[in-house]
Amino acid sequence: MPIRKILRVHSFALLSQTHQDIQQCTSRTGISEISSARCFHATRNPFEVTEEFVEHFNHTESSQEQERHIEYANQLLRGIKRRAGLNSLGEGKHVELPLAWRELVLLSLCNGQIQNAALDALLVSLGQAPLQADQIPVLFYLAQSVLCSVSSDASSKPNLYVREMKLLKLGYLVFLRLFVFRVSEELRGFESSAAHLQVSLDALSHCESCYHQFPDILFAVHFMLRVGQMICESARQSSDTEQRDAGAVGQGYELTPILWRCLLCWYAAQHGSPQLPQELQQLFLHRDHMLQDSWVDGSLGLWVLGEAAQRSMSCLEALLALHAMQTEERGTTENRGTMPARGGWPWQLEQAYCSVLADVCLQSQSAEIQKAALVGRACPPGHRQCGGLLSLLRTVEAEEGNWRLRYGAVQAVVRVCRGGEAGGGLRDAAWLALQQHLSHEHDQRVHTARTLTEALLGTFDTPVQPESVRSPSSPPPVQAYAPLIPYRLAHFLSALYLPPTPHTLPPPLHTWTHSSPKKPLLREPKPSDGQPLSDRPQWRTPLPATPRVDSGRQIPRSSPKPAHVDFVTRTETDLMKIVEDQWQKELQIKMAAEEETEKEEVFRRQKEEEERFNCIMRRRKERLNKDTKPYELLSLDTTS
Repeated sequence: MPIRKILRVHSFALLSQTHQDIQQCTSRTGISEISSARCFHATRNPFEVTEEFVEHFNHTESSQEQERHIEYANQLLRGIKRRAGLNSLGEGKHVELPLAWRELVLLSLCNGQIQNAALDALLVSLGQAPLQADQIPVLFYLAQSVLCSVSSDASSKPNLYVREMKLLKLGYLVFLRLFVFRVSEELRGFESSAAHLQVSLDALSHCESCYHQFPDILFAVHFMLRVGQMICESARQSSDTEQRDAGAVGQGYELTPILWRCLLCWYAAQHGSPQLPQELQQLFLHRDHMLQDSWVDGSLGLWVLGEAAQRSMSCLEALLALHAMQTEERGTTENRGTMPARGGWPWQLEQAYCSVLADVCLQSQSAEIQKAALVGRACPPGHRQCGGLLSLLRTVEAEEGNWRLRYGAVQAVVRVCRGGEAGGGLRDAAWLALQQHLSHEHDQRVHTARTLTEALLGTFDTPVQPESVRSPSSPPPVQAYAPLIPYRLAHFLSALYLPPTPHTLPPPLHTWTHSSPKKPLLREPKPSDGQPLSDRPQWRTPLPATPRVDSGRQIPRSSPKPAHVDFVTRTETDLMKIVEDQWQKELQIKMAAEEETEKEEVFRRQKEEEERFNCIMRRRKERLNKDTKPYELLSLDTTS
């Protein structure tokens, strides 16, 4: 109960004016003390990144204050990295991705090495974090920030800087996540945020001509513009639909046939289904859609198929064959005089294809798959030759647009040479092929690809890797330049359009478990006039799974041939045998030492008992002058 100070009133006496003034002053002082005690002042978190800190950091002049601000910024960055879950693949109870991304964007406004470290952490986090709907508001904030920064840098700086390259790759990852959420129809309610992007997208379109000499950067710019236009148009259509009919439901996003077939191939390879050859055959039948449909969906399909190729040799052969068939058919139609030339893949798909092959070389756990992705597959006579990444360097220079393909191939080979996960022999072969190609390359734009890639990889901050072994249900190990976004994309789309793994499947031979979506969204297929129902996204019942092997090949159950085990698995098995033998030897040594200690303890106790008995006998003899033991009767001969 609060204590109130009531003003004392003297009704029956007269007080002087001085006494009344003193009394009022005392009352006012007491009331002010009570009110000040009741006021609560909010304290700011000292480890929170604010705009005031960024302003003080950039405008500090004295060296002591600069050192203090840099040390404080490093402390903030370490806390933000933990909040972003860089060492736990963006998962865990301590992870707060929206808050961490906002703070990293603010911290990237600081000058110096802090800016570079913040951008690196943001790139790694966006490349490995799971796809969740609560990220949509901060993704729009990131998109707006990236568009404004890129537009200002392109207009004010004549040359291309590493910061600008990282910002554009950051924008690619942000718009890729927004596109996935548009596919899942989770952008409803964000029409105002989408409308604000239109002005920034128009500013970016005016800067497009600055990046024509850099196909990888131009690919990110085109992707941001295309996806941004899709999001803005979808927001306008949604607002118009709500104005016409408040209860109407907009039509969902329809996957293109090529993306759908690639997703089915990944699903079959993920669960070890024998239906994989049929799905790959259907993929070949729909290869013409790579030329007809949007290159955005085609690039996503290549990413999904490349994720499946990291553990399945059949999927890798299909990926290589798709590009080989496209090149062969284009050359055949160009040589015919009566038929028009058949167009090839858009250069955006060629760029994505090179990046996918580089990721397979860097992230696959099978040495055979890595070698096939780099140098290709040795096919028997009469079959189509499927070249790997190195074959793209030998593209004919006569055609005008082929320099972009060689540009992307050089970038991918440089990544393989600088990658830490690839084997030493693989890196040596890639380095020798790269040096041989650059010695004969006459286009200076292709030489620029090596310089830019080495500059970008040299400044990238690689996070600490988690100590876990990759399994079919766990994401591959994260690398600085090879994000996990294809893995997240494939899992998100499979949970959206495909059923989870049936519970009636027989358990696999290994102890691996397959993750299934908790709440899949059902999509009712709607057939159109010119497309059969079987080509539309729908629920498919997979056949019983076959035992998985580590090399990625699918071998039937009835095959007497043993499963091929790759070098990594054999090495791990031999290492486990050595560890087990050493443990058995140490256990035997420990048991022998314990037995020896126990024998010594028994001998010591016996000796102590004997000494104690001898002591008792000496005392008995001294006191009683008897040599008999206690409670021992004398014999008859002695008594007589």
